Amino acid sequence: MATFNEKLLALARRLVRLDPRRGQTFMPRLVRQLAELFDTDRASILLLDLRKRRFSRATFTGVRIPHNRFNESNLTSFRVTETGKPIIASDIEREYPDLVGPFARTYKTGSFACFPMLIGDSVIGIISISNLKKTDQVLKSIKNIELLVGVITQIVSVLELPAEESPRSAARQIKTVREFAGEMESLDEADKMVHIYSETVFRNYNVIGLAVIVDFFGADEHAWIALDTPVSTEEVQNVLANITDVWREKTGSETKLGLSDATLLDPDRVLPGGGHLYSTSIKAFPIVLDQKVSGIVGAAISSESGFSGDHLDLFNLITFQLVVSLRNLFLRTKHASSEMQDRLTGLFSGRHFDELFRKEFERCKRYKGNLGLLVIDVDHFKDINETYGQDEGDRLLSEIGRIIIANARSSDVLCRIRDDKFGALLPEANLKQAEMQAERLRNFISNYSFYSSKSKLFKKATVSVGIASFSDHKPESTEQLLEFADTALYFAKRNGRNRITSYSLVLNMLLSEGGKKA
Repeated sequence: MATFNEKLLALARRLVRLDPRRGQTFMPRLVRQLAELFDTDRASILLLDLRKRRFSRATFTGVRIPHNRFNESNLTSFRVTETGKPIIASDIEREYPDLVGPFARTYKTGSFACFPMLIGDSVIGIISISNLKKTDQVLKSIKNIELLVGVITQIVSVLELPAEESPRSAARQIKTVREFAGEMESLDEADKMVHIYSETVFRNYNVIGLAVIVDFFGADEHAWIALDTPVSTEEVQNVLANITDVWREKTGSETKLGLSDATLLDPDRVLPGGGHLYSTSIKAFPIVLDQKVSGIVGAAISSESGFSGDHLDLFNLITFQLVVSLRNLFLRTKHASSEMQDRLTGLFSGRHFDELFRKEFERCKRYKGNLGLLVIDVDHFKDINETYGQDEGDRLLSEIGRIIIANARSSDVLCRIRDDKFGALLPEANLKQAEMQAERLRNFISNYSFYSSKSKLFKKATVSVGIASFSDHKPESTEQLLEFADTALYFAKRNGRNRITSYSLVLNMLLSEGGKKA
């Protein structure tokens, strides 16, 4: 189940990708999504008339407030618009007694969160969430909530405010964010993501260089450097050192990142030696995901002008989008890697084996190729587990996996099918070659001494191997070829274990037994 922070970021990303039109459906849909996200029945968005400094438009869910009461004793909302800071309360009468007026008593809610919608230094409205069940959850997730509010503010400022009220740059900003988010969605390489991000920043700001550091899983730091103009090695090192210091301070990391640890996206723009420093300052922007600093962006700025207010809102939005996109990419890669590999043995997982099996099988059908299949099963493994315990059994499986890897061909596809059963695909191997490889593996395992930490003794283990061949046994599917190998394995077990048996031998045995009966 997704965490509250994950839901916050998911809604922010969906909104960035949306292209809603003016009308009566977008805002009601949005407040319902907010109510669902915060697990409450009351949410509202109130927009200010920037000239009259009064609330002029409102969208609610879970409660109806007459239009003429928007501005009646709504002390909390006006405090937020005046200060530009959120107010979060679990009990308004106890925590903010000065904000309790007729409106608050009519509204009948003591726990709420009220956030300003900021464009630069201007508050254009508020987002209010009432009847909160978990105000502590809101407080812990404040950074991600502010990011979501920022995305909503950008969209609402363009779609809902009249042209004379909407800040001029808002339309351009939201267009830039949408285009950037679309590009991020189409990429599957981290280097390209950071490159597109840096190009977007360079087009919109007086930034000569960027340093990006992320670490989503702990002790797995990745760093990039992007340059907009030729810069001395001295300055590149200076930028990276400054950002690394902030990164270590924010995360507690002990890693000292140098140029050799970072991916340099524009190596031709690094000038050897020292020289003139082009930047006037270096600014660091930590990104918080799931209540921890997961990334940081350092910008070397050549001019402070144009890097504040609503311009900085755009920078924050696309930086947030970059870090979320990088995290999702690394999560997909990590998930794919975990699905591909069996952690205990280091072999491929059964699921990934099935995929490769189908590909090899189709190749053999198309090009009349060879393919050998070995199914390897540990003899008396249940007894080993019961006698020595599951930890000893796992240790044995791990050692057998290592032996299989060490004694296989580089082209072989090796996997742990399940429990104590292993599989090996032998591309371009006929039946005879598959039998030789099976006997080789069986012999290595039977001659190996496994150390038992429980009994402090070395012990022996054996395997039985069933063998089938694409070219010799003419299967119609991968399932049938696996069935042939499993049948051969059964006969190997039945005839004494610690042996190899091919499906051809099984067929001969069955024919022989049938002839005797006849």
